Amino acid sequence: MKYTGILSIIIIMLLSVSCAKKASKQVILAKDVEQNIIAKEVWSETVTGMKFRKIPRKSIFFRIGSPPTEQGRKDDEKQHTLRVGKYWIAETEVTQKQWNTIMSFNPSKFKGDDLPVDSVSWNLAQKFIKTLNTRTGKKFRLPTEAEWELAVRAGTTTARYWGEEIGENNANCGRCGDPWDSTAPVKSFAPNNFGLYDMLGNVWEWTCSEYKITYDDIEQKCVEGAESYVLRGGALNNSAKHVRAANRAKSRPAGKLRGFNCGFRLAIDSTE
Repeated sequence: MKYTGILSIIIIMLLSVSCAKKASKQVILAKDVEQNIIAKEVWSETVTGMKFRKIPRKSIFFRIGSPPTEQGRKDDEKQHTLRVGKYWIAETEVTQKQWNTIMSFNPSKFKGDDLPVDSVSWNLAQKFIKTLNTRTGKKFRLPTEAEWELAVRAGTTTARYWGEEIGENNANCGRCGDPWDSTAPVKSFAPNNFGLYDMLGNVWEWTCSEYKITYDDIEQKCVEGAESYVLRGGALNNSAKHVRAANRAKSRPAGKLRGFNCGFRLAIDSTE
């Protein structure tokens, strides 16, 4: 009986140590995730509540495009190095709650405050931006194509910011193992190393750059009156080959050639 009691105490102690180690490991993992977020500076816009992260802290050189060996690669993704100055970009795609704060109607096919606004043409995105700028006195805009790719990669060189393969439950896209048949609420998946959410999947994101099949510095500029503009990131109904950091798509500014799956996120040069 005496030995049985001692044995019970030993077992309890071992279980306690095991649980303590497991809890400690979970804390370390959570800390590691936080440490991976490189873009630490966050600014909140007060009218809509949008949060922005500063990327990068100073001008940097980075490589845009994809290597010839990348699965799903297209001819318009030639790799080259360019310089990008500092800017701020929104943590999430513009949500319907944020949209409704500024606009009098909601064009989205899938309705929900925390869902990204969808079914947005380039011209309609510009109307939102113009109205927001009038309300706030700021100069919000769409990101350039180069800024968008720097933001999605967040220091990575793989096809996607979580790795080479699409995997499961990393983004809302076709056959990606996610539970949604519609757009997903923003922040449903882990952010990239810049603290940005849904940079791949959910809805295509408009840029302010004109589409050219070959890069010629146009990817670093905002252009007015272009025949077609670049969209990035892929959407909920796209397969893995479209949901890559380097993948490029295009559409006319007035139309909805890509139907319901177009949205956007904002950028700004300075918050002053």
